[in-house]
Amino acid sequence: MPLDNMQMEEIRWLLQKKKQDLTEATGKETVKTPPKKSAAKKGAKKTAAKAPRKKPNLVQAAISGELREVEAALKRLKEQESRFGYCEHCFMEIPWRELAANPARRFCSRCV
Repeated sequence: MPLDNMQMEEIRWLLQKKKQDLTEATGKETVKTPPKKSAAKKGAKKTAAKAPRKKPNLVQAAISGELREVEAALKRLKEQESRFGYCEHCFMEIPWRELAANPARRFCSRCV
């Protein structure tokens, strides 16, 4: 049974709320960079020390990935409303309880 209008509006609201929360989280999540060291003095020997590698901010990467998924789900909901809520692999309907838990879901529990 396809999603009714009330369920579609609830999914849209959940996605927009999640997008807002993730956008706020990216704004609060700032990375502190250490101050740059002063240039070497004249006449001093240059050492062959490697520059320290920057560590990836895994939290920021996870948030931005989830934000991309939510934006893609909002786009799918807008462009393909009649197909939203169906598995992209087997084309079976995704149960409402699973969509309510994760509105950006693209696959049913069998195809995940």
